Amino acid sequence: MKILLVIPGNLKTVPMNVFSAKALVNLGYDVKVESYNENISDKIITKIRKIFGDQEQYSGANIRIRKTIRTFKPDMLLTIYGTSLSVKSLNTAKTHGAKTACWWINDPFQFKRGLVIASNFDFWFSNSSVCALEVQSLTGVPSTFLPTACDPEIHKPYPFDQSNACDICFAGDWSKSRQKLMEYLLENGFNIKIYGPWKKKLNKDSRLLDHLKNGFFSPEEMCRYFSSAKIVLNFHTWFDESPHGVNPRLFEAAACGVVQVVDAKKEIPELFNIKEDLVTFSKIEELPKLLTNLLNDNEKRQKIANSALKRVLKDHTYSARMMQLMKFVSYKK
Repeated sequence: MKILLVIPGNLKTVPMNVFSAKALVNLGYDVKVESYNENISDKIITKIRKIFGDQEQYSGANIRIRKTIRTFKPDMLLTIYGTSLSVKSLNTAKTHGAKTACWWINDPFQFKRGLVIASNFDFWFSNSSVCALEVQSLTGVPSTFLPTACDPEIHKPYPFDQSNACDICFAGDWSKSRQKLMEYLLENGFNIKIYGPWKKKLNKDSRLLDHLKNGFFSPEEMCRYFSSAKIVLNFHTWFDESPHGVNPRLFEAAACGVVQVVDAKKEIPELFNIKEDLVTFSKIEELPKLLTNLLNDNEKRQKIANSALKRVLKDHTYSARMMQLMKFVSYKK
């Protein structure tokens, strides 16, 4: 079976592009990857076509993708996000006998953006179980919950590195709620380290700067940071806004052999055993006592970490996700 995987090639924080492609190849599919972001040649074509009245957005990239559809002749076109894919390109895939599917992993905070394009696809996958049901209800497109996962070759325990040693580690983008959380932990005396592009968002006199390694990080670097911490703190950007939807860190942290503390989401009990595989919280005020208890119990931390690692390798790899995706597409045919 041939699969054309169309990805947002310019996003540094979307490594699932590579992980998904590798998983599909390992499962025996014939995979070709195209980016729907425009290169220099694409941009020139788009500008020229606009001069002559072409209204298609990102026409250069879409022309390139349609050419690949005609030559590669995929059985399925799968895209991650797919925001720049035109209806014309999707219809070309359908005309040539391909099923079209989108894996939307920005729910729930970008649900409306995804909903705008969902009806253009044959299948829809979301990182939120609630959003998946809503898409199907509103559009009639077969939709299901499909969270991200881990790649065991990258997401794994790494040797301890003293330079990254800390009690509590957080890695991710800045947000107001995350900044408040980190400040709260400092006020309560916790030894924390923060990894991510935060510097421009912080005041020059912020206490967090002394605990920050600023900038983007690779998946491997992130896992090295996690492996030298006693606790990985996972805090969804939509903490106060929505009780559903899970982020990639849920699985990536679990694969590093370190105990994870994460804000509770509706889907987590379906994916992990609460308290056995990880620890959840619902209110920020719960954290000081929860974190202190874990830091004081090395045996408990290691037991939870080992359980999570075993679970994620069994159920939550990208190979498992792509198998789930293909099973859903086959079942709904």
